[in-house]
Amino acid sequence: MPVLPGVSNTGDILMALEYGFEEQKLFPASLAGGAPFVSAVSSVFRAVSFCPTGGVSESNKMDYLSLNNVFAVGGTWIAKKEWVEQENWQAITDSCIQALK
Repeated sequence: MPVLPGVSNTGDILMALEYGFEEQKLFPASLAGGAPFVSAVSSVFRAVSFCPTGGVSESNKMDYLSLNNVFAVGGTWIAKKEWVEQENWQAITDSCIQALK
């Protein structure tokens, strides 16, 4: 079963790594130190790559995605609550397409 453990500090990262998890979700990324934190831990945790969420937005996603130890980001801007409630699948699709640019 695929698992992406959540981490928020170096102790969490180490514990997840000790259990063999080299891909980890960093949450909340903005409160954990943001892209500078992810960049800083790359030299210590060379085998680990992250999917930051929590405080990641369309305006700062590239701060994370430009890092070698980030394989993806997550954020609520992709599928806003009102779009889901209104079943506005086109708005969500358009948002996904825009996020890839």
